Parts: sequence; structure tokens; C-alpha cells
Amino acid sequence: MVPDLSVFGLHHPPCALDELERVTLPLGSLALGAGGAVLPEDPQKRLLESQREAGEEGEAAQGQRGPLCPCRA
Repeated sequence: MVPDLSVFGLHHPPCALDELERVTLPLGSLALGAGGAVLPEDPQKRLLESQREAGEEGEAAQGQRGPLCPCRA
């Protein structure tokens, strides 16, 4: 059981054992925040949507799967 089911969705930065999805962006589209580069709105929305879907799927499965990303469990 994982308290935060969003670990099953895409997240940034990725963890060591994650499958990666390569996305290219123009350097000028990145902003700079206190923690480093800030993704533009569209990739951020894609990440949040993936996490939302993963959470819904995980809740429907009632925790039958273990965490895919141990560092976020």
C-alpha cells in the first residue's frame, strides 16, 4: 500500500528506476526557480494528468500493486 498513488504516474525529476519519456523543449521555454529549471505549463499539465490517472487507477485496484518508485513510497 502506498499513501500517495501518484508515484505510479510520470513525475519530475524522475527516480533511478523509472521508465523515462523523453521530451524536448526549447531552452528559452524553461523558467528558473529556486529549485532549478521550471517546466513550462504544458509539460506540467501532462505530469499532473498522468499522476491523477495513476491515482484513480490505483484506488480502483485497491492497492493490489506495490510502488513502482521506491524512493517516493
